[in-house]
Amino acid sequence: MRWRGASILIIVATEVRAGRPENAQRLTLEGQQLLETLPIPGYSLHGGTLMLGEICLQQGKLHQAEQYYRQLLATAHENPVDQIAAQLGLAKVAYEWNDLAHAEQSVAQVLEEGRAHLDELGRYFVEVGVLFPAELLQARLFQARGDLAQAHRALQKLLAFAQEHQLASLASTARAQQVELALATGSLATVENWQPTSKPPDDAASVMQQEQEVLLRTRVLIARGEITEALQLLGSWHEDARVARRLRSEVEIDVLLSLAYAASARPAQAEQTLKEALILAQPEGFQRLFLDKGEALATLLRTLFLDLREEPLVSYARGLLLAFARLNGAQPAAPHAASASALLLEPLTEAEQRVLGLLTRGRSNPEIAATLVVSINTVKTQVQSIYRKLNVKSRWEASEAAHRLDLL
Repeated sequence: MRWRGASILIIVATEVRAGRPENAQRLTLEGQQLLETLPIPGYSLHGGTLMLGEICLQQGKLHQAEQYYRQLLATAHENPVDQIAAQLGLAKVAYEWNDLAHAEQSVAQVLEEGRAHLDELGRYFVEVGVLFPAELLQARLFQARGDLAQAHRALQKLLAFAQEHQLASLASTARAQQVELALATGSLATVENWQPTSKPPDDAASVMQQEQEVLLRTRVLIARGEITEALQLLGSWHEDARVARRLRSEVEIDVLLSLAYAASARPAQAEQTLKEALILAQPEGFQRLFLDKGEALATLLRTLFLDLREEPLVSYARGLLLAFARLNGAQPAAPHAASASALLLEPLTEAEQRVLGLLTRGRSNPEIAATLVVSINTVKTQVQSIYRKLNVKSRWEASEAAHRLDLL
């Protein structure tokens, strides 16, 4: 019985590397149940709890992952390794939710605890297993806060560390994140020489490592306008992610597919694919998967938003658009008006807002012209401009969009 339980947990690692998190989760739970029945002195199930948290994070089950990390944090009082792992896991979940303050707090605790136990746990273990991943996430947080120079310096430091110690996998990870930073700043020249380094599935790289490098490569291809190749790559990985139930991967691939369709002038496909991504992502509350893709995605989301009807999908998309607005430095004196403007393809002018208010109350063009003391032609021009900005084709649609966007 003991060996069966231990063997199952060993197999879990194989399933994780193969990109099959659902199988890994089932086997981990089975292994834990077996080992719980054994009177093994000093045996701790903390390792299984951590594994379940990591598996749920790979799956994209953010709420469940958070529960496992908090459970580990609450029970592993005397084990600094488990405490550090739990804090780092919580930081990753908080980042996915765009809860930057809590992510930063958890990362700071990880770095502090790691450095405090440097001699006790061993310099190599701490530097490679604790400080490197924590500082890698910290670089993402710098970027998310808009401190691109600090993010660049942090990644340069990590890359130098990996190269100095001949840690090829870590160097590849740091370099890939540098490419993401370059894409965020539009520095295509920086990524021209970058190539994915993952090996075939039967070699060292896990399926998840390969997938992340492929997705980054497709972002580079989309930025270059090489859409056909990008779509081919995404299509081959999309089915694998769906079959293996890797929710996070499905969402990210759908987001990239929508950007590729938009770049190739296929708006209907772009909007439909982005809607599918929202449907998958909404229950878990993903934000950074969308925000990290930049203004092109924000523009596509604004267009799609006006066609959404289902709650809570509308609320979820609204939250994403407001988060995009905050990324762009929107700090309006009138939060209500600015929040509404952030959801539009283009903000309404004051005159158009007055026309919209009368239009939604059923006034005709001549009645609006008489009320505002302007010509009928001016009203017609403003109504057409309102239709364009709200992405609608009729007064009824304009009225519905105005209420949904809280413009009145």
